[in-house]
Amino acid sequence: MIRFTLALLFVLTTLASYNFAIENPDSAKEVVDSLFSQFNFVIELPHYLVFLVIFLNNSIKAFLAIILGVLLIPPIFFVLTNGFILGIVVGVKGAELGLIKTLMMILPHGIIEIPAMIVSAAYGTEVGIAVLKKIRNEEINLSRVFHEKIEKFWKRLLPAFLVAALIETYVTPVVANLF
Repeated sequence: MIRFTLALLFVLTTLASYNFAIENPDSAKEVVDSLFSQFNFVIELPHYLVFLVIFLNNSIKAFLAIILGVLLIPPIFFVLTNGFILGIVVGVKGAELGLIKTLMMILPHGIIEIPAMIVSAAYGTEVGIAVLKKIRNEEINLSRVFHEKIEKFWKRLLPAFLVAALIETYVTPVVANLF
């Protein structure tokens, strides 16, 4: 249920920010330009370093969503932020490049990266819920829950982020150029 709720939250945030971008193109473009300017240095890097930057960026943020789950709010904020960014980028770049080309620049890697991001937020939320249960003196092994989520991150999510980064670096540009 947590994964479904976070996925729904992601979709709704994506749609809302896409709508914002369509209705406020100038403001949305400023936001997207600001976001993209943070990664301008990547353009000059060789492909293997682009891959490494993408992989580390996504993996570290997902790991932090789990670790900071003890506070409960950060994983939810992680989902909201990613949904906002996706929607506004699709809105702005869709207007500039065309919606199909924009989606082709996101879907090849996004089909793996987005679910992995949502699952990492779900793990963090589950850690936060376990902390709340512990605070209420409910019977729960907080250490076990925490270590279980970290182990799942290493075994399931890290490989997903690895594959997504490989696709984003080497496949997505080829697919995008077909459109």
